[in-house]
Amino acid sequence: MYNKEDYRSNKESIVKHYEKRGLKDMASYSAMTGIPVVVVYELLQEEYPELEKELSDRIKAINDFFGIK
Repeated sequence: MYNKEDYRSNKESIVKHYEKRGLKDMASYSAMTGIPVVVVYELLQEEYPELEKELSDRIKAINDFFGIK
């Protein structure tokens, strides 16, 4: 749906926010910055492979809610 490459320049900021606030605050970060939350989660998956399952589940839930296949 979104091209994460359009937001790649924000990856450092996303990682810093995650390290400071944790995963529970990333949706708020997304809303404040205008970066789609799915993109935020995808970029975090690249940086933190250990979170891949949880982030994949969150992305799937968002896509299911909006009917995106």
